[in-house]
Amino acid sequence: MPFTIRRIEAGDETEWRKHWAAYNEFYQRKEDITEDITATTFNRFLSTQSHIDCAVAVQSNEGDPTLERVVGFVTYFPHPSTYSIQDVVYLEDLFVDPEQRNGGVGRKLIEYVYAEADKAGYTAVYEGWDQDGLHYVCATMICIVKVLSVATAMSAIEAVRQINISAYEALVL
Repeated sequence: MPFTIRRIEAGDETEWRKHWAAYNEFYQRKEDITEDITATTFNRFLSTQSHIDCAVAVQSNEGDPTLERVVGFVTYFPHPSTYSIQDVVYLEDLFVDPEQRNGGVGRKLIEYVYAEADKAGYTAVYEGWDQDGLHYVCATMICIVKVLSVATAMSAIEAVRQINISAYEALVL
């Protein structure tokens, strides 16, 4: 079934909570994430005062477009950096419903974050995640400097994006 990626909305809360619980269970932190943390996190997504964002993958029923369901989410936020004048973006959480994996949902969620970062003029997107007790950090720390042409820098950025997306595919896509 087709899906779209968009910013999270208030009406997505019930389905997002289901996926949030599964995500936290996977990372063995379900006991640490209280109702207060969950409610505050969701409210931050909707607040214009918060910098943390969430996008959802929404699957629509072709026979009835009003029957949408959330099948994945990604959270991210910009922050200042010590290696760039412009802010950078941290891609914090990525989850795709196990029944929807290997269908491109995770890739589209990641691409959404990169597109939003590009629109806002941020210089980098980076991620970090745990898998089976090992910590992986895959960083996109590319700043366009005077010695690189824009075309060369954009090619390098695209190459790193593909590496990051491929690394995520091994875990969740």
